[in-house]
Amino acid sequence: MAEVQVPSHEQLVRSSEAYRLAILEYGDDAEALAAWREEYARGFALGQEQQRERVGAIVDAGAARGHDDFALSLALDTDLSVEQARAVIDKLPKPAPKVEVAQPTTDFGRHLAGVRARAAQPVQADDLEEQETALAWLRDVQAEVG
Repeated sequence: MAEVQVPSHEQLVRSSEAYRLAILEYGDDAEALAAWREEYARGFALGQEQQRERVGAIVDAGAARGHDDFALSLALDTDLSVEQARAVIDKLPKPAPKVEVAQPTTDFGRHLAGVRARAAQPVQADDLEEQETALAWLRDVQAEVG
């Protein structure tokens, strides 16, 4: 697999339209161009920090209401402000509570779960005898357990 080369910040700046305009404006003045690059880098870093804060605030608002995935999508796929995203999230219905089903921990529990699952499926002519046998066994076990 070929290694992906990620351009440096300096390479991105030099390839930007803003840099081309700065060259036109400052021409051969290396000192002014260097000052422009520093200011551009500060602005870029500030923008990154503000974007991280925006994404974090939107995701936190969604997590508080149980809509993590939707909030992440709002944060990354839209230009909504934190307030706008919160307003959208607040209008969503509350999600249904998650129900966790206990998994059988014994061979008997697994067998019983399998019998119940098969019993819930439509009966095939070939399976009828097997199901009747399993249900009879289940009734016997339930009778013994009481």
